[in-house]
Amino acid sequence: MRIGVWNVEYADVTATNARRLAVMECEQADIWILTESHDSLSPGSEYCAAHSRPRLPHAARVKDGSRWASIWSRFPMESKTLDTHDADRVVAVHIDAPIGPLTVYGTVFPWRGDTERKIDVAVAAQGKDWTSLRQRFPTRSLIVAGDLNSDLISTSHFLTKQAHTTIDAALIENDLFVATHPNRIPPAKLKEPPIDHVLLPNKWKERSTIVAAWEGKVGKPRLSDHSGLIVEVSDL
Repeated sequence: MRIGVWNVEYADVTATNARRLAVMECEQADIWILTESHDSLSPGSEYCAAHSRPRLPHAARVKDGSRWASIWSRFPMESKTLDTHDADRVVAVHIDAPIGPLTVYGTVFPWRGDTERKIDVAVAAQGKDWTSLRQRFPTRSLIVAGDLNSDLISTSHFLTKQAHTTIDAALIENDLFVATHPNRIPPAKLKEPPIDHVLLPNKWKERSTIVAAWEGKVGKPRLSDHSGLIVEVSDL
């Protein structure tokens, strides 16, 4: 099973989407968690989708059909999304994968300067979401992925020190690890550590590998201001 994560920087209806799709087709994932996405950026007809609420056009680059988070899956997906604390920035859904039943949680964390969300409050609420989902659906493995606005090895990016402490606690409480941690990325794949991540159950740690990582800023116009990654989890 291959899980891809990428902030595609609005991904509105432009010719750039053809290049984004070419990258996605080349890299191939069974489940994509796309952030700052657009409904037109579909990886293919064989995928089903779940989305956070449509974004309001409060910025010049936000077009109709824009979302904070989208999940695309080749595997069967329940049509109803799951309740979370923030339906604008988060989407959670059940997926039945060959590896077993999943709860997939796609998200965008707030950042310094975010006028709509307080970082520490929002990150704490998301951690509570993860715990609630695991408690409500104990037979499903939880996957969390999206734009976490941190490389998760320092406080030099867009989160606060308190938010990092909260994330660490939530990882422990929910038995998750950072599958896209910078020390797991093959050498020379990325110029900078990623701030988009995939969090997986600890029981999968020895069976998970980063199989692809690419720069979004390569070429003009750039595909994204974020790099993308794919994690592969081998069968049980």
